Amino acid sequence: MLVVLLCAASPQPQSPSPLPASDVRSQLERAHTMLAAHAHDTRVRGVATSELIARIDDDLSQLGASSAQSSGPDQASMELAARLDVSLVDQLLSSASPAPPGLGANEVLVPSTTAGSVQPLALYLPPSYDRARSAPLIIMLPNQGQSETQLIATPYLRALADENQAVLAVPAFAANRSFTSADGDAVYNVLDTLQALLHLDRRRVYLAGYSMGAFGIFMIAPQRPQTWAALLSIAGTLTNEDKSSVVSAMAGKQVFMVAGSDDTQVDASYVRAAVTYLSANGVEARYEEQLHGTHALESLRPAVERAWRAMLSGVRNVAPESGFPSPEPTRTIHM
Repeated sequence: MLVVLLCAASPQPQSPSPLPASDVRSQLERAHTMLAAHAHDTRVRGVATSELIARIDDDLSQLGASSAQSSGPDQASMELAARLDVSLVDQLLSSASPAPPGLGANEVLVPSTTAGSVQPLALYLPPSYDRARSAPLIIMLPNQGQSETQLIATPYLRALADENQAVLAVPAFAANRSFTSADGDAVYNVLDTLQALLHLDRRRVYLAGYSMGAFGIFMIAPQRPQTWAALLSIAGTLTNEDKSSVVSAMAGKQVFMVAGSDDTQVDASYVRAAVTYLSANGVEARYEEQLHGTHALESLRPAVERAWRAMLSGVRNVAPESGFPSPEPTRTIHM
């Protein structure tokens, strides 16, 4: 149970050095064998068995593959995601209490609001984390079809957390479906659990999202707007369905929006339109566009870093130029 894991007076030492790729592969193969023995079970503690098997299969296929494309994850990132996935399987199938999370990247299980179920959570504790000092918290929602371990394995996101001495948490969601307002229950369950068990600065709690996760933050943040100091949308935008609830709930709050000039999935003009709409309706919106950036998270790195640092520092915004249309597209957009 997470209650046991995180109530220790101080975090455990940083996780050991990464294992050789051959050892990671052997651990993945072991995890696959363990899951195959449970293939008759639709779910393991509330987590879909088929999704777990697909996740391990994906890790096995990626491990050792070339990472020559600059937009793709590097080998170390793939291995980190794989090791976290193995940890997830071990915890789900074991009756023993897992070791407390250490400094660095961890996979932990959050007790769900559904009896007998848990929610996987990728949790990053920066080297500076100390229960004697409160830390900022960023909860980040992954893209549709992206696991929580893949997102937290992004090196520059962890580097930003280190720089700002912030805790980074990425909840897991069912694969291959869009976010809905009902996902707010899971997000706020994670938030409430972490606030009760970690020493967090409640004045500096942020909700971020990438791609479909960025669309999701605008559905979820208005449910408890007083919780969030600011929002960060990366390669996503505000929809016509959500715009009224967002401006009503988030008036006076900051929203940072990042787009790539060459993004063919979420056109930068839609993001600029959302920024203009928010600014005209009492929300402090800031826009960062990455020249030649695409929809790939790595391609947006400089703009994300600028927005992240401004968000954590509390930099205030100057309203953008007007003249853009009402926010588009609607939720029918396909990623």
